[in-house]
Amino acid sequence: MNDKPDNFRKPVWGIIVFISAIAALLSAGSFMQRQWGMTGLAATEIMLLAVSLLFAKLYGFDFKDVFRIKEAKSGQIAGVIVMWFAFFLISAVVSNALYYFFPNAVQNTSNSMAAFMNTVSFPTIIIIAALLPAVCEEALCRGLIQYTFYKIRPFWRICAMSVIFGLLHANIYRFFPTAVLGAALSYIMMKTDNLALASLFHFINNFFACAASYLLSDTALGQQAGAAATITLSSLGAVVVFASLSPILIYFASGLINENKNNNRKRLLLAAVALSLLTAAIGIYLIRI
Repeated sequence: MNDKPDNFRKPVWGIIVFISAIAALLSAGSFMQRQWGMTGLAATEIMLLAVSLLFAKLYGFDFKDVFRIKEAKSGQIAGVIVMWFAFFLISAVVSNALYYFFPNAVQNTSNSMAAFMNTVSFPTIIIIAALLPAVCEEALCRGLIQYTFYKIRPFWRICAMSVIFGLLHANIYRFFPTAVLGAALSYIMMKTDNLALASLFHFINNFFACAASYLLSDTALGQQAGAAATITLSSLGAVVVFASLSPILIYFASGLINENKNNNRKRLLLAAVALSLLTAAIGIYLIRI
């Protein structure tokens, strides 16, 4: 009997994969993107997929077990969409808070990304910056790495994968927003065991981010708004108030994704409502300061 796959299904081997992916990103990935622009970004994403496949093969894993893809139910798809919107609101709070404290650095990062992407047509942006990451980055993170973390308790598994996903983007100002999204992605994969649903979430998020960046940078109004944008405590508070919907949205989304299999739904609803009210109160306080 060959027990090699079980020997490699441990967190340390997943961390080795992550370190290898980071090394590839900072060396070959950076070089390709400097030399070839968006084509280099596409090559970088494909490289991440190749890293995933290579290590899965080296570890002796069955690809069907690591990269699990199955037909998703309509309720689960709806749950993923609602979950994305909830975490989009949370990510917006994090992004705006970062902008409040580090306006120049965050604005420069945003402008650099927009300038980098807008060298190609919008359909090409969607393929390279939305579709490819949804496939390649999910194969690496929610596929192979999370597969090796299966013995870690669920909460800490999600936390670990959240940090890994944030670090994968190799930018301190993108770490926190992407880490927040990484938590949602890992939760979806853990509950559904379906890489297709995690990829759907990732694609929706990147599609809207790319569309917003493209539309704003492609119009004079958007350019003026970007140049004059400031974040005050009041505007940050308004974002927090909107984000107070997130706990309730997450409650309903998790029910759809889990098909209401959790026996503590009433307690979870009460907790979600309480957290929403607390978040709204914080937002109102920030507005009124």
